Amino acid sequence: MSTVYIILPLALMLGGLALAAFIAALRSGQFDDLQTPAMRILLDEATHQRPARLSTVASRETTEPPGQGGSPTPRDFLAPPHEHGPERPVDLVTGATGLVGGNLVRELVGRGERVRVLARLTSRQGHLAELAGIEWVQGDITDAASLSAACAGIRRVYHCAALVSMWPGDAGAMMAVNAGGTENMLAAARAGGVERFVHCSSVDAIGLPEPGGPPATESTPWNWEHMGVATGYARSKLAAQDRVLAAVAQGLDAVIVNPALMFGPYDQKPSSGRMILEVARGWLVAFPGGGNNVVDVRDVAAAMVAAAERGRCGELYILGNANMTYREIFSVMADVTGVAPPWLPVPRLVGIAAGMAAEAFGWLTGKPVELNRESARMGFVEHYYDASKARRELGLAASPVRGAVESAVAWLRSQRMLPPASAPFIGR
Repeated sequence: MSTVYIILPLALMLGGLALAAFIAALRSGQFDDLQTPAMRILLDEATHQRPARLSTVASRETTEPPGQGGSPTPRDFLAPPHEHGPERPVDLVTGATGLVGGNLVRELVGRGERVRVLARLTSRQGHLAELAGIEWVQGDITDAASLSAACAGIRRVYHCAALVSMWPGDAGAMMAVNAGGTENMLAAARAGGVERFVHCSSVDAIGLPEPGGPPATESTPWNWEHMGVATGYARSKLAAQDRVLAAVAQGLDAVIVNPALMFGPYDQKPSSGRMILEVARGWLVAFPGGGNNVVDVRDVAAAMVAAAERGRCGELYILGNANMTYREIFSVMADVTGVAPPWLPVPRLVGIAAGMAAEAFGWLTGKPVELNRESARMGFVEHYYDASKARRELGLAASPVRGAVESAVAWLRSQRMLPPASAPFIGR
């Protein structure tokens, strides 16, 4: 996660640091890429045609993280394979190099399933390179013509690909990738005769709980505009979800999962792991007054397979676990990484002022920033959700949050993104 450039007194700087760390967590349900020091762009590895401005920004940082695999060569990509008989069904995963998609692929392979991964020719294999039985097919969710080959002979589609940006100016690009790309995938799935389409949405496509009210459920109306936090990302995920529901009404067998804030291993970008890196630096002394629902990404992956097997067509399933304040979330990370926990609460007006200042700086300089008025307000909202439906119908597990953070930290250390426990973290 990046440092947000804010020219404000010391109080606003503290508020900005806390909220910037918080922002890194908001999109982990679909994170895939964290490209620049000023803007987090998550463009799934299945997306080949990036918007021109986004491609320029993303190209500034292309170094492979230590210990990661390289890109597949052209011979690693297969033409639409038909050699597998009906006794060997194949499942397609988009967004497979992201946190949730990567763990999902591992879950499927561990169950003995055949998996096809939609990817660009230049996509990084990362931790997937070590897995046997994966077919790589070249394609692009924004290029409808490339998807028919990917969906040929497929039993199930797990659609995890997404683009995330916290910058208001990227709302159009997110709508094109998240909603438009999902529409392309739905059309290809219908044409290919796919048995079931599992759409990885987000809790951002579900309503928020009213202040002081009970946690939100799948039936809570979308109220992000009313709450003053209707970001471009949330709107695009809602639009994508609506397209899936429309396809269901037209006869497609599809189910929707809505993950909350995920932590766990194999976060090669990293996405939510970036939040851990920021806390591990020991700079985070302040925290906003809101909270979020936290879940182990491995529980999410297992629940997605359960949704494919027995989820009800057209239903939404919140995949979450513990509702925690941001102070509690940061404190768990601090304890696991061996640094002091945050202790200074950020007043709401201070946090919103920091967001306004950061957004103004971004527009004036033309440099996108993560923190803005809407995202700052989100730090003071309780993003609490009730996942009892998924526990009841899908057998969603409730692994301890600390274990999820510990596994994330262990993997980051194995990839040298974090130093060993005995060494101090100087930062980058």
